[in-house]
Amino acid sequence: MSNPSKRKGSKWETDTRDYDIEQGFDVTRLSPNGAKDIGDKVIRVPARAVTPVHYVFECKAERALDLAGWVTEAAIEADNYATLNRLDPNIVIPVVLAKRRMAGVGRAYVIQEYDWWLHDHR
Repeated sequence: MSNPSKRKGSKWETDTRDYDIEQGFDVTRLSPNGAKDIGDKVIRVPARAVTPVHYVFECKAERALDLAGWVTEAAIEADNYATLNRLDPNIVIPVVLAKRRMAGVGRAYVIQEYDWWLHDHR
């Protein structure tokens, strides 16, 4: 991979996946899917439930913040993930995980639309 930005983003995705595994989560890093991208990783909670909630993450390691753009991208990719996996969209929650400069994975920012958060906490 010759593009430094892509390398940085890929490393961030791997670092977050490894951190999730260390924390005991059922996480899968997702493969790029072209125009119908399905996010960077998915965490299923609870892992062994008949119908777990699928949190589809868009991982960002960028210098400039683009909250609206990132949230829109996460929503589209969560919809793509639900469609591809034939899941009820109500159990697929989009999440943006933004790298915090000079901080470890555990100090990253989790970004969601308020309605997504409310839906998940009913």
